[in-house]
Amino acid sequence: MYLKDLLTEEELEIKRLFRKFVDNEIMPKRLEIEQEKDLVAKILQDITDLGVLRMGYPKELGGEKSDKDFRKFTFDNIIESSVFLNNVLFVPILHESTPGKLIDLVNEFVQKFPKLCGSFAVAERDCGKSILERAETILQIRRIMNRSDPQSFLHILGCGNPKSMLLLTYCGADSFDSLDWLKHVINPADHSVHDFSHLELLNCRCHVCTSSAYMDADYLEKTLLHNLLYYRVFVDNLQSLIRNALLRPYLEKHIGNRIVKQIDKL
Repeated sequence: MYLKDLLTEEELEIKRLFRKFVDNEIMPKRLEIEQEKDLVAKILQDITDLGVLRMGYPKELGGEKSDKDFRKFTFDNIIESSVFLNNVLFVPILHESTPGKLIDLVNEFVQKFPKLCGSFAVAERDCGKSILERAETILQIRRIMNRSDPQSFLHILGCGNPKSMLLLTYCGADSFDSLDWLKHVINPADHSVHDFSHLELLNCRCHVCTSSAYMDADYLEKTLLHNLLYYRVFVDNLQSLIRNALLRPYLEKHIGNRIVKQIDKL
C-alpha cells in the first residue's frame, strides 16, 4: 500500500499543491533560505496564503477546524507545554539572544511549568558561536531538564552537521532537524560535509551512488537521496551507539579525544 492509497482526493490535491510550491519556491532558494530572514518570512507568508497552515487549527484561531476537534490549552508568555492537536505533537520553542539568557529562560520555564516541560526545542545558533560553547549550553540545559524530569525530550533546531549532532547528543540532545541536507553533500566514510556539487568526488559506495536504478537520475535528485540515505543510516548507528554505551569511543575516533575530554570537564 502506498501513501496515495491512504489519502482522500482533497488531501492528494493539497499534497500536489504543496509539492509544486516546494519545487518552485523553496528548492531553488535552498542555499539562502536559512541565512536570509526576509526570505524565510516571505516563504512562510506564502505558505500561509496557500491555506496549508490553517488546516490544523480551530476557527477562533484563524484555522478551519471546529472547537470539538481540539483539546483546550492556554498560553502564557511562552507556550506552556507540548500539546496534541489532532494527534500532532506541538513542541515549545525557546529562543534567546545569548547562551546565558537561553539557559536562564530554560530554568524559568522548567520552574514555572514543572509538569508541562516534557519536551521543548532550542535553536543551535542560540547556544553559542563555537561548537564547544554550544555543547556547554546543551549540557547545562540537559542538567536543568533532568532535575525536573530525566525522561524529558530536547530537540535542536537548525543542526544537521553530523559531527555537531554526535557531540550534542553526547551532551544530552535527543533529536535534530535542519536544511543542511539540501545545501551540502555528506561523505559517509568520515561524516565530512562538502559542497553540494561534489558528490562525484566522494567515491561513495552507498546504495544510491552504486545502484543502476540511479545511474541516469537527475543530479539534484540523486544527491538529495544520497543525503537522506546517509542520515537514515547515521541515525540508526547513533541510536545503536547509545544503546550499547559506545558513543564516547566513537566520538574520540571521529571528533578527537581532546574535545571529548574538554566536554567531560564541563
